[in-house]
Amino acid sequence: MEQKTNKKIWIEYLRVLAIIAVIVIHVTTGTYNKFGHIDITHWLFASFLNSCSRFAVPVFVMISGCVLLGRDIGIRKFYTTRAIRLIPPILFWSLFYIAFEYLYHNQDIGTLMWKLKFGIIISGNAYYHLWYLPMFSCLMLVFPVINNYILGHKPTKEDFFLVLGLFLFFMLLNQISIYVSEVFHIGMDWFKTFPWFLGYFIMGYFIDHYHHVIRINNIATMGIIIFLLILVNVLNFYSASILGIVKDTFIINNTGFFDFILTLCIFYLFAKNRKIFKENYLISRIASASFGIYLIHPVFMEVSFDYLGAYVENSLIYLPLLVMVTFIASYFCILLVSKLKWLRHLF
Repeated sequence: MEQKTNKKIWIEYLRVLAIIAVIVIHVTTGTYNKFGHIDITHWLFASFLNSCSRFAVPVFVMISGCVLLGRDIGIRKFYTTRAIRLIPPILFWSLFYIAFEYLYHNQDIGTLMWKLKFGIIISGNAYYHLWYLPMFSCLMLVFPVINNYILGHKPTKEDFFLVLGLFLFFMLLNQISIYVSEVFHIGMDWFKTFPWFLGYFIMGYFIDHYHHVIRINNIATMGIIIFLLILVNVLNFYSASILGIVKDTFIINNTGFFDFILTLCIFYLFAKNRKIFKENYLISRIASASFGIYLIHPVFMEVSFDYLGAYVENSLIYLPLLVMVTFIASYFCILLVSKLKWLRHLF
């Protein structure tokens, strides 16, 4: 019983860290892209914050693997009680951000209709951060196959039809993507992203259960993290100044080697030192609201741009301030909305 409690607590702290990191990534990207047009000190600061936060989404995937894998959940029960819960958030938040762009960015009806037709179905997301929802949905489709293997269940006829159904489903999507690419010249790749996250998903379970057999101490793990961050920032500067590639996902990204090792190290540190994390009411509340914060934070981030313009030239002040304002506003918004029972299933 104590082990389960400790496990819950350290995951809550990790959720809070990860959701703050998500906001940091989105806040710093704009400054990062201004290389050559802003003071180099400010750019390096943005590069450092951005690279330090790239573990955010992979950590959320690892947490899901940690809490879901190894549980004896039947295939039908999982699909009907868990996986199906992702459908309402995908539909609601896609329409929400289409409306947000219309009202806040004054987009024309033609663009909105295009997003309504293609943004949800073809690209998989109507707003840049919503790519996570279709990716995670695909991950949940293959979850029972991975979970049955971990549980050591002997394959049944139901398992065979599940694998066959998944295979045919993704082949159909691939066929549609070819048609869309050739006829409309639009890339439909949202269903091809999730395999890259399978490693994170499985490693979340592995590190949680077998961290004690990994013979790497805290100092060595921190050393790896610091070395990777220094290397990534040096390569960021090199790619921007020498190669002319100003893109914050060029060196470190969710499907790359650097981010994979960085994320595993961070997750391992939390799992290994789980006993030092004490239960905290505020941490628990923020952790439970983390998914909602992820979904709503771009609204408050963009609105805050208009009110913090006086600080935009000084990134050393502007970036932390924008992160703080966005985070606090998003949290309190979700806190208030969560009191409405009929909206709770949307985040």
